[in-house]
Amino acid sequence: MQLNIELNDFYYFDIYLREILIEKPANSLRSSGSVTEKPQGYQMLYEVSFKENGKESNFEIVIQTTHNEIKPITINATKLDSVTEEKRLRKLLLSRIAEAEKKAIEKPMKTYEYEALLTTGHYPIKSTIEFGKYKISPTEERGEKGWLCKLRYSVDAINKDNSLTWATYEAREIAAFLSVIFCKLIQFHKFSDITEDNESIFNYENVERPDLRPVKHPFAGELKIPYDFLELWDNYQSLTLDVRTAFMSSCICFQVAKEISAIWNGIAYTLFVTAIEVIADKVLKLNKPVARFKDFICHGIGRSDRDFMAQLGRLYSQRSEVLHNKGIGMGFFPMDGIISFDVVSGSDLWKLEILTNAALIGFLKPIVMKTNGVENEV
Repeated sequence: MQLNIELNDFYYFDIYLREILIEKPANSLRSSGSVTEKPQGYQMLYEVSFKENGKESNFEIVIQTTHNEIKPITINATKLDSVTEEKRLRKLLLSRIAEAEKKAIEKPMKTYEYEALLTTGHYPIKSTIEFGKYKISPTEERGEKGWLCKLRYSVDAINKDNSLTWATYEAREIAAFLSVIFCKLIQFHKFSDITEDNESIFNYENVERPDLRPVKHPFAGELKIPYDFLELWDNYQSLTLDVRTAFMSSCICFQVAKEISAIWNGIAYTLFVTAIEVIADKVLKLNKPVARFKDFICHGIGRSDRDFMAQLGRLYSQRSEVLHNKGIGMGFFPMDGIISFDVVSGSDLWKLEILTNAALIGFLKPIVMKTNGVENEV
């Protein structure tokens, strides 16, 4: 039997086939995959067992793929009581393979609802935020890493297992995006049972862009919704897929840098720089990485005077010094008081964090660039 599906659809075919093969009268299924050398590719083996009227029949279904095609399927009987039985069961298997093939082409989806808990550290979210298919609601709960908030959303997937994979990915993606928007570490904690929402509460904050405040939230204070939150989300969603993927990678770099900055400040420093480099490489056509780094931040915060450009050059060169000369340091050791083996100064790390955050947010909004006192819209 020859499958009429694209090689990229084999992943879906495999999922559907596993579900369909085990339906009655089949009573067990074992499947395994392995890499093949000749021909170079992949092989899937499905061992199906039937038990009817005290009799057992076993079959092997073998599917081989190469780098550019799916080879014809072979079905071998390994235990049978009669030729008639073999024909009947072989016909049944062929019909189930055809059904899986049809689903792999059509990819019928189901919608699954999820509620994830995100941790926001010492800073609670007390507002309801609805953006796209997502809804964030406050809770009165705290976890090991601080306050928790609820993130409710739906996922379209081919089955429950597949939906859980995508639900986890999306929860982590939203947490990384929020880490940049609020300039605080926000992380996916776990999934929870779907609960009823309380009355919606909206506490907005009028933030001036670019936001270069050294302290954006009072300690243990509420994370209020920036007035331009929906604008930032809509602009993020409107990016082309490749640029949106790069921007999310930058958000994750920023999030991880925030997580480890108190312990491994050298690694955090390099990740803040990388957060700029990843998106700058995608949207700027400058050849040199340092030029892209400077240009992206300048456009993101609307400043490009000579002193500022020199400051950015120094911050970038310090990242290179950490990578090539200093290493990552020894981390943080609470011994005989507070002792921290800092690779970079705390003030430089803080300054770079503020600039990185403002530049990433500035990328999502049209701003005004000031050059020698003249304003030019970017």
